[in-house]
Amino acid sequence: MRERPCAAGRYGAHGSMTSATSIAARWKDNRLSTLPVDRAAASDGVRMAYREAGLAVPSIIWVDGPVSLATSWASAPSSIGANVHDTIIAAPHRRATQRLGTHADHPAPFPCDQSGVDCADAVSAAVRAAVIEDADAIRPSLLLWLRRLRSRLTNGSRSPSFAASGSSQYELCWLGFTACLLEMLEPHAGIELSGLRLIAENAGWILPHSHVCWLSDRPTGLSFDRWGRLHSSFGPALRYLDNWSVYAWKGTRVPSWIIDEPQCITLDWIDAQIDPLVRHAMIDIITPERFVEAGGANCLASDTTGKLWVRKWPYRTATLDTWAAVEFPTEDGTSSFRCVPAELRTPTEALAWHFGPARSAGERHKRHGAYQATDVQPLPRRRRLRERDRRPGSGEQGRRRR
Repeated sequence: MRERPCAAGRYGAHGSMTSATSIAARWKDNRLSTLPVDRAAASDGVRMAYREAGLAVPSIIWVDGPVSLATSWASAPSSIGANVHDTIIAAPHRRATQRLGTHADHPAPFPCDQSGVDCADAVSAAVRAAVIEDADAIRPSLLLWLRRLRSRLTNGSRSPSFAASGSSQYELCWLGFTACLLEMLEPHAGIELSGLRLIAENAGWILPHSHVCWLSDRPTGLSFDRWGRLHSSFGPALRYLDNWSVYAWKGTRVPSWIIDEPQCITLDWIDAQIDPLVRHAMIDIITPERFVEAGGANCLASDTTGKLWVRKWPYRTATLDTWAAVEFPTEDGTSSFRCVPAELRTPTEALAWHFGPARSAGERHKRHGAYQATDVQPLPRRRRLRERDRRPGSGEQGRRRR
């Protein structure tokens, strides 16, 4: 892990910098942990946090994963009370961050950017986004929804979304990181955060209400690539105890059969795929070489450096998606393929784009870390959810190639 050069300037001593570095490394590991949680310790932390906030100790409900948590929360009656996420978690975190700011040479809180620990930030964001996408799709029954609507109209308040109602393992770990730093600088100041630190160390997700507090386990499996994208070439990239899982290929969520049964990927199913991101993932899984050999792309241009292959998916007078790759010879006499932007017109331009100097880290990522170089917009969430259920043998045949 990179040591932050600002740490020594802020706290003045090499020992403090070393301690801050070890604390950051510990909480980075906790953010990506898939180890079983200590439910008893986390429950004790909930009781301590509620008492510290001046609230009565709630009923504590444990579930096996955040989507199960969302299901239980969506079906809960209004007697669970108001959401107290801001009182229990957000407000103490803000106060601790402000106190850390008093130890800095400038008013910016520490950590100043919540980054610098490998790809943990990218993985955290990807896991949270995947959970919230499915959790937000869970809706209560009509009767319960009408009761909650009446309660909101009576009280004049609006129920927060699932994303705003709780905190994930990754957000909790930043709170635990802040609490440990504050305790290192002010040994007696971290007492009010001790309960929250127990939660952060031993829970995967928390959703607190005044009378009920939900907690969930950590994931049992987490796989990602060096760019911090959810990725697994066999099995789910993210999995919880409740059997909810996410299949992903280099950051793109794909139907499970694409990973478990890649032999079922055919040109017809690639053409039938509505989501362009999933379509490009399917091509990458079977490899561009096999896609071209099967007749999936047309040769746009050829010169002494190689060949430029392009495939367009039109609809009426519009082009919905375009895929392009450059084929070039290697030193051992074989051919290699690299995905390139579709607007390039010659193999020379494509090779210059891929092997030329990158002007930014984002461009370098697009060149060497991605499987498609074209800026493709994903489908709306509801369309993506429907597309995941489509698979070979499900009764729906792939559309004819356009």
